[in-house]
Amino acid sequence: MPYQPNVRETNSNTRLSDAHRDAAVDLLTSHVASGRLTIEDFDGRAAQAYAAVTRADLDDVFRDLPAPVASTLVASTLIEPQSPQRPPMSRELLTWASVGVLCLTIWAVTSVATGNFLYPWPVWVIGPWGAMLALHRVTGMPMGCTSR
Repeated sequence: MPYQPNVRETNSNTRLSDAHRDAAVDLLTSHVASGRLTIEDFDGRAAQAYAAVTRADLDDVFRDLPAPVASTLVASTLIEPQSPQRPPMSRELLTWASVGVLCLTIWAVTSVATGNFLYPWPVWVIGPWGAMLALHRVTGMPMGCTSR
């Protein structure tokens, strides 16, 4: 059973587990997120929580903080986060064009320096990359790896 402040057991000298201490620090983190604690206050209280041996030691950490609100009440008051807008592809296109120009420049300089028309290898850098950018633009699929 994770630690819950303001829930009195018959024996406040019950020794704590690491899970109780971690739950207490998670609860302190929620108090920081709600604005009840500053970062400096959190640091001190977290140190106390990790050093606590008994429930009584942990109860002192939460003495001036309100009891946790039932999760059903918290869930009903939270605003549903909106999905972030996908930024325009200008950064991807600029990177692709810059790398393409760099590859073409290297190819052109080496062709002129050797006096021969070298195999146009930049097409293998510019082509597939550009095709993927076009595919992402047309289909609207997200760029990069996505976790599900």
